[in-house]
Amino acid sequence: MDKNTDELMNKLRSAEEINDLDSFLHDDLSDTEDFKTYIKNVMEEKNITPPELQKRSRIDRTYLYQILDGRRNPGRDKVIMLSIGTGLDLENVQRALKTAGCSILYPKNRRDSILIFGIDSGESVAGINLLLERYGEAPLK
Repeated sequence: MDKNTDELMNKLRSAEEINDLDSFLHDDLSDTEDFKTYIKNVMEEKNITPPELQKRSRIDRTYLYQILDGRRNPGRDKVIMLSIGTGLDLENVQRALKTAGCSILYPKNRRDSILIFGIDSGESVAGINLLLERYGEAPLK
């Protein structure tokens, strides 16, 4: 069963001894999905091959394969690009960002607002980069 953050925080804060922490780390966090597993599951679910994802996400082929085999952990922009490349909606882009340990898209941030609009509009990485350029923001890279 997937525990939400509040449940995990309550259990962690109730830990009184090192054994409680050991138990928490082993029992409650061991099933936490990593980004590599998450993106591979999305690719399988949507029947997207690595070459297709590479083309759609506009990520260097070598870098993509290093992410997929777990040798590299992608930064925030790469997670967003991969999410767009797999056609994720905003809710699942946010999940991908959390899974990768990155900050979620925040509507009070100008660049993030443009990204949210582009994702909700179904734009490609190239389309979103054009939007970012139009408003003087750094492209996804």
